[in-house]
Amino acid sequence: MAKEVIREVDIPFYTRIFDFISLALMLATWTVPLMAYSDLPETVPSHINFKGEVDGYSNKIFIFVIPVIGTITTAMLWFVMHTKNPYFQKFRKPGKYQVQLSEKAQHRVLSIIILLISILFLIVEMSLVETATTGSLPSYFFIILPIIALLIILPLVEAFRSK
Repeated sequence: MAKEVIREVDIPFYTRIFDFISLALMLATWTVPLMAYSDLPETVPSHINFKGEVDGYSNKIFIFVIPVIGTITTAMLWFVMHTKNPYFQKFRKPGKYQVQLSEKAQHRVLSIIILLISILFLIVEMSLVETATTGSLPSYFFIILPIIALLIILPLVEAFRSK
């Protein structure tokens, strides 16, 4: 069995900037609930329906679920993007119906997705804290959320075009 070679990837500079910004956003996602925790009521919204109405409540410790999920998600994506281990590099190879991207394109797409996911988790956390303290969902939520979702999809579209 042939030994797989671990290759160095020439990572563009802006990818590192995106990594730094994503890290700062994840730290902000943790800072928001830490700073607001003492002012929160004992029960906080845990689910909001499409009408913007709160239809589920949990203990205020739930406010930390969003940062935990966000940190795990971004850490896994970052690990897959930056790992040199050949076992994990195989997850970046295309499947039967996928497009082959250069390694630079893979880094570009993943770093943009990680950045946008970090923004998304921060917006959700800020909205959750504001909803818990004011009792109503912030008006910006339904405007920003579709924009962020669209921005997460756009890099994928670019990746397919820039093969």
